[in-house]
Amino acid sequence: KAAAARSVVRQGTGPAGAAEPKVHDHVFSGLSPDGILSSWRKAQGLKPEDHVAALFYLGRAVRGRGAGDDLEHWETHDTWQSKLHGDPTFGQLLSACGAAVPTLVPRRVARVLLGLGDTHEDFPFCHQELPRSHVAAVLSVADAACAELLKCWTSPGSLDALRHDDRDLAFTLFALSRLGIFNEGVFACASNLLAAKLTAPVSEGVGKALPVEALRQWMLACNGVNFPLEVHRGAITEYPLSEWQRESHGRLHQLAGALAFLRNPDPLLSRVVEEINRRPVSQIGKKSVPTAIYGLQVVRLLSEHGGLNIEARINDELAAALDYWMEEKAAAVRRGSLLERLVGEALDALGWQPTPDVTIGHGLSADFRCQAVPGSPEGGRSGRIFFVEVDGPSHFCVRPRLRPRGRTVLKRRVFEAMGLELVSVPYWLVGTADPATLRQRQGRRARSGVCPDELRALVC
Repeated sequence: KAAAARSVVRQGTGPAGAAEPKVHDHVFSGLSPDGILSSWRKAQGLKPEDHVAALFYLGRAVRGRGAGDDLEHWETHDTWQSKLHGDPTFGQLLSACGAAVPTLVPRRVARVLLGLGDTHEDFPFCHQELPRSHVAAVLSVADAACAELLKCWTSPGSLDALRHDDRDLAFTLFALSRLGIFNEGVFACASNLLAAKLTAPVSEGVGKALPVEALRQWMLACNGVNFPLEVHRGAITEYPLSEWQRESHGRLHQLAGALAFLRNPDPLLSRVVEEINRRPVSQIGKKSVPTAIYGLQVVRLLSEHGGLNIEARINDELAAALDYWMEEKAAAVRRGSLLERLVGEALDALGWQPTPDVTIGHGLSADFRCQAVPGSPEGGRSGRIFFVEVDGPSHFCVRPRLRPRGRTVLKRRVFEAMGLELVSVPYWLVGTADPATLRQRQGRRARSGVCPDELRALVC
């Protein structure tokens, strides 16, 4: 493949009037990130779909943050992506893809968004630190892709759900969710088409019109940007057993966690839990993806505390394994931040006796455990214990900026179901020395960078 890429580059360096070879997807497949950018930069006569292929395979080459569950892996991965974001050639590739979008078929447009998501896996967090020009470029390409897909999905005759490929619908939403970009029109339209696929009649022997992979990705994407799917609950929860029973352990755990965002996810969720209970306890272990078993733990805790209306329960043996591995994986990535230190200083100054980095049990944690003494305005007659979570940029969408993401909302819901008071402190209430990073509170900031009145208002 590398030899083929070099051959295309050599052939593409002739004069403009010379025959221009077509660059196919496989030319970029298998190359290193530097190799992809170099080949793309040197090649001539590239067509719109060639720009998309370069971005798509570049994303495949640098993605993988979620595959590791320790700080060393995350930091290595983040260094790779940071290098990519500072490469001028990558900026040129983004511009080329944005210009190509109006000429692309829906499958290629979806690939543009997948490439964006894979090359910016931690965009909701790192967008605060990226150059504004780069953030603007990413948002511009995403906006162009959303506009083109909406035009396709709402054109005359497009309401027939079976005309649309489920991958173009579900993977589009998944990529936008990863980027932390919520476009209500895109999420609503794609969700309507995907739900219609669930109930559309299909030919005998063909199977369900919506594969389980698309169902899972659709729900995970909508949950990620806190887009409710209750209106489609009936179609989702009647999904047939035959379509998902052979799913791998990790994917079945993901499906369970995705269904937890529905208040009444039965009968499907109970059927999924029953299948998980039938499998060996070894399905949960060192190789389990943290986000997958977190979703399963959420199902367990919400169902046990009345926060989720399902009949089935995770069995005791699996529950013990969940507790153990959740604690192990949480400890491997637990680390403090400047935001937490500043909020901790403010909590202490207000007399709330903060204990940092506390574990609640079951693999759950909070940034602080606080105690307001009896007789104080916050403690009342008997005193009060509450937990504080500092919600950094990754807890919110990039656009719209103040929209909490699904995992943030889900954590609040779990604490509430368990009878624990959780106070969320959003990052924009904290000032730092860098006004480009976090909002400043001129004239009203404490030395720590947190306005005491605002913090007290949140707690009260």
